[in-house]
Amino acid sequence: MSMHESFLSKDVVPTDDDLDLGGRHPALTNIIAAWWSQVTTSKERSEWAVLDMHHYHAWEPQCQGSNARDNNDGNFTCPDVAARRDALQRCSSWATETFRKLVHHHCHQGDDESQPLLMSGEFSTATHYRIRHACQDISTLKDSYMYQLKAAEEANVNLFYWSYKMPYGGTAKY
Repeated sequence: MSMHESFLSKDVVPTDDDLDLGGRHPALTNIIAAWWSQVTTSKERSEWAVLDMHHYHAWEPQCQGSNARDNNDGNFTCPDVAARRDALQRCSSWATETFRKLVHHHCHQGDDESQPLLMSGEFSTATHYRIRHACQDISTLKDSYMYQLKAAEEANVNLFYWSYKMPYGGTAKY
């Protein structure tokens, strides 16, 4: 999650987020949720103010999958279904265990039952930031999509799927 680089100085960004095995960035999300609770009202958060935090497994070492058995560049190899599903379930829990939970902690006020509007305006099925290392098989991509979709639905987080189909995307151009 690099969006913090836009508005937080390095001395404010927590360093312990690297210890989170699910790539969920709880300390940073906690700062952002606290800020959001101060700059919006409960009514605004439930009617029109949307907190949008992008989340990509491909950029999280704990969540990455790699297509090479001898490549130590990923948390799982594409054909290892059990390791893949374990990593995807753990990493997809970001929506419920971090994003929704911390926003609720900071924004819930007394008897107010309204739900803040949350979104991950960019997510992807990509398993690695280097396209040549990423899993390309349909079963892995489908698992990645379904685990993220299920977690987002459980947390009531809206999603926007970011495709890596780009006009000049090299390998990703298709």
